[in-house]
Amino acid sequence: MVSLVAKIKNQFSGIEPITKKLSFSHFLLMFGYKLFSLYFPLFLIWKGLSFTQVGYTYLFIYLPLAFFSPISGFLCSRFNEKILMLIGIFGYFLYSLGMILNVDLFFFYLFQVLLGISASLFFVSSRSLLISLTKKANESFAWFYSMPVYAEVLAPAIGAFLIWQFNFIGVFIFSFAIHFFNIFYSSKSLRKIKNFNRTQPENIEKIKKDYSSIFKEIKEKEVALLLGLVFSTIILTGFYRAFFVLYLKNQLLWSQNKILLFISLVSIVFVVISWKLIKTIGAQKSRTNVLQGSIIKSLVTIVLGVGFKFLTFNSLFIVKIVERMSYLMINSGRSGYFARKFKKFPEEIGAIDTLFIPLGVAIGSLAGGFLLNFFSFAVIFQWFGIFLLISTILVWFLIRRG
Repeated sequence: MVSLVAKIKNQFSGIEPITKKLSFSHFLLMFGYKLFSLYFPLFLIWKGLSFTQVGYTYLFIYLPLAFFSPISGFLCSRFNEKILMLIGIFGYFLYSLGMILNVDLFFFYLFQVLLGISASLFFVSSRSLLISLTKKANESFAWFYSMPVYAEVLAPAIGAFLIWQFNFIGVFIFSFAIHFFNIFYSSKSLRKIKNFNRTQPENIEKIKKDYSSIFKEIKEKEVALLLGLVFSTIILTGFYRAFFVLYLKNQLLWSQNKILLFISLVSIVFVVISWKLIKTIGAQKSRTNVLQGSIIKSLVTIVLGVGFKFLTFNSLFIVKIVERMSYLMINSGRSGYFARKFKKFPEEIGAIDTLFIPLGVAIGSLAGGFLLNFFSFAVIFQWFGIFLLISTILVWFLIRRG
């Protein structure tokens, strides 16, 4: 036991101070958010929103996140990133306060927009600080981006307990407290981080030339096919994110407590599985991860649509774990493919990638809210799964043929 503690202490002692501070701030931000994020659709229905309004809610979160990211990048080139990062955390703090208050629908949607903009400010500014100040970029970003995984070990379980005991008001109060502490911690720790000398921003002509080169490569057959397939899976992810827990509630007729237990258990178990899965993903080509992940996700989605009458707690637990594995494979494959294909344009492709995911999630949640006025959850899962399966096979065939 002493030996294990010594190894852990030794591993953390090698992390750069800037990485420790930014990563812990990221952990607190994600912990405060993930306390309720997986159960958020239940909260929306509890507030009396329709399926269409649930779709609008996710649209108002992810669309501002997508389109404000380039603006956040511009602000980072003109202002102090430390201040922008704190403003982002403060936005999460205000968001939790807004969810505690019983505001009308207009202001409720306004708080969703605030969340999207705040997320954009935090992630763009913290990424800029890491890029500019760290000496071990790969290691630093590995620690930084692993924080949501660590937050997900406990946050959903604690959130489920708080909702069970105090309803949703309890989980938002605790989230509010976490973000308040993060503001205090980050303002104190960031004060000790030295400023860095800015380089002159690239001229407009060079930026236009770089984007022109990127879009020229995107038009290539393999790149276009894979990105189109990935975007389809992200749209489906938007439907999952907004409506999966409502599928459990309305289609499978599960109680709220059963849903809380299910989601918290899936989150805890998947964290352990993901550590093993990452090794497999790293040993495969990016294209292979995207295609395999898409096949798995399509089959799982078809099962949710066709076999919902036969799904028990245990069988659905396995199905959901497999679905999350497919999501990790697709995301890792996409990022790896971008990194290899567009190695010469890291900033530009990073901006495009930032737009890519929230835009797809926004479309998927909005489309789901509209379609649920005419079809059941099972029917939408079934036909979207079939569409994704056919698309994946077609893309695989066309790439192999090419």
